[in-house]
Amino acid sequence: MKRALLSLSLLLIFTLTSFSQYITAEDDASNYTTWTNGSNQGFGFSNWDLTANNNNGTNIFAGYYIGSDPTQNGRQSIATEGKVFGLYANASNNTAYAIAKRLFVDKDNSTRGLNVGEIFSVNMSFSWNGGKRGLNLFGGDGNVFLFNVEHAGSNALNATDGVLASDIFNKNVRLQFLWNGGANNNLTIYVTIDGITTTHERTISSSPVGFAVYTERNGIGDNGNYEPFYNNFKISTIDPSAITSLLDVKINGNIELADDEILTVNNLTIDGGNSFTIKSSLTGSGSLIVNGIVSGDVTVERYIAAATWGEGDDGWHLISSPVAAQSISGSWSPTGVDNNYDFYGWNESGNLWMNHKDAGFSTWNGGNNFNVGQGYMAAYQQTGTKTFVGALNNAAVTKNNLSITSGNYSGWHLVGNPFSSAIDWSNANWVKTGFLSSAKVWVEAYKAYKDVTNDYSNTIPSANGFWVNATEVSNTLTIPLEARTHNSLNWLKSGTSSGYIILTARDIEGNSAQESIIRIDPNATDGFDTDYDAQFMSGYAPMFYSVVESQYVSLNTLPELENKIINLGFVKNNAQEFSIELNTEHNIPGREIYLTDLKTGAVANLTDGQPYLFTSEEGDEPNRFMLNFSMVGIEDQPESDKISIYGNQRSIFISNAPANSTITLTSITGQVLMRTEATGSGLTTLNAEKLPKGVYVVSLIAGGKQISRKVVL
Repeated sequence: MKRALLSLSLLLIFTLTSFSQYITAEDDASNYTTWTNGSNQGFGFSNWDLTANNNNGTNIFAGYYIGSDPTQNGRQSIATEGKVFGLYANASNNTAYAIAKRLFVDKDNSTRGLNVGEIFSVNMSFSWNGGKRGLNLFGGDGNVFLFNVEHAGSNALNATDGVLASDIFNKNVRLQFLWNGGANNNLTIYVTIDGITTTHERTISSSPVGFAVYTERNGIGDNGNYEPFYNNFKISTIDPSAITSLLDVKINGNIELADDEILTVNNLTIDGGNSFTIKSSLTGSGSLIVNGIVSGDVTVERYIAAATWGEGDDGWHLISSPVAAQSISGSWSPTGVDNNYDFYGWNESGNLWMNHKDAGFSTWNGGNNFNVGQGYMAAYQQTGTKTFVGALNNAAVTKNNLSITSGNYSGWHLVGNPFSSAIDWSNANWVKTGFLSSAKVWVEAYKAYKDVTNDYSNTIPSANGFWVNATEVSNTLTIPLEARTHNSLNWLKSGTSSGYIILTARDIEGNSAQESIIRIDPNATDGFDTDYDAQFMSGYAPMFYSVVESQYVSLNTLPELENKIINLGFVKNNAQEFSIELNTEHNIPGREIYLTDLKTGAVANLTDGQPYLFTSEEGDEPNRFMLNFSMVGIEDQPESDKISIYGNQRSIFISNAPANSTITLTSITGQVLMRTEATGSGLTTLNAEKLPKGVYVVSLIAGGKQISRKVVL
């Protein structure tokens, strides 16, 4: 489940302070040998802006320096590697002051406010109750919010509108400012003194954009008891939604990006002793995009449901590694009783699957690692969450001159998404020279392949393999960084515009399903177009496809539908009962869609989404169905408009003709060539094998009314 937004509980602040968090800005004194105006050894903050009225011509009254760890007089340490930021302003000069200022910035060094859910924090140490010292927050609207000790003889920490803590001297004080935003511009302040935290709510005018630490009339610059010290400046969060793509991020602790969370960052750093894991489950996977540099290893999970072992059509997954040099060992090739697995790579040149268990696999694969940008097919006897561990693939992947050999799957190659996020097939930066314009992915729930096009189901999930088809010997496929996108689903999410007719044939007994798509594009032809059509690839669902120029296609793109008859092939799987239905969500408006079953003569209007139910037996003619269309208006059509007349190959079909109505076939000149009566079974077929190719007129007379249609044979 998605993590809840930061709460205000003390438990959360302890968790945030001590354990795992995303750090979006950080700096501390251990990074410096000297502290000078304009210096910056951290990230996420602007350069230091240091100001001091430090002399009267002869005496130095104020300044700044890197101090050592001062623990005299019982003062608690806030040092990192023995260093702190020290300020001083000699009390002998009533106007002496020193100020160290910084802004919150993104990767472009542009000022930014805290995002909702981010915390800015700092450590402070005071040991003298004279003068003034403290911290100011700057709002984006120019207002300043004060948090300081500002009266001689006081050891209380005050905010602009009241006391936050009454006794802070010789203590380790940590201030944390959680920006909640909202209508009230809420700021939660956590004050931790020697490990004890109190919580304070404030309403301020805008999100903080920077800070200043300062002193007035405190110390003489000798790293002594009077100086105020500051350290450990940080902006952090536990909520990835608080992070924008313009920010650098450092992982602190052991972070898990949940299976429904997404994260886009500029640079990502995972130092030794810390870890970052992208979670995966049955319902989805986390998604990470790094636009800059990744330093350190990442763990990417891939949830894989168990196969019903012994059933060859169940439990297959197409996988690909999002990290470099991931071994196909360990959990990827398990051992033990009832812990079997199958793992294959596709060899196009041999037109066969290469079994990881066979001796020749390593030679063919070039080793025992996942190859970057290559897909594999696997099934496991036990449900499990597999892991990819290593350096993230964070560069475009190019495949050149993939083979084209003879065979049933000529030119088909199983490649893979090489990134820790989904990729968008429609992104303009892809290079697909010499390839079909569509790809295919395996839909595990349907036991079938699904087309991936520029405008339909165009998202390929992380760690997934997918198929491409090379059509030219000289070819190039480049998977660009720009194609990365966030989609946490473990299989494709259909998102399509209008202009599609999506039919699905379902195996009612086994719940497998196969889509067949008709698309309208004026740039396409009636023949097979490599830029618009997709060849059919069979899985374990019933075969269901369009027939175009003797080719089986799963995506059939036509310039228009007027007077079109679409032949649909169907070949059963192991089941006996099936259905065909129309996806009404993305149907072409203004058309009624009719499915003709050439085996039974039945004509089904699919327009309302009701499935057509039928049975199939071994040996049935594959060219079983036809699809045709009629225009519809706003009002109900008259009965004559519901009659459909069309020619296909060497036959003429009349659907929905009233029983005993008269049907006459004439030449274009009016010569009567055939006369018969409608069968009343829903579909009447005229055998036109002996007629030459040309244009004919079919007339139907029923109830004293006549309709006529031209047909082309």
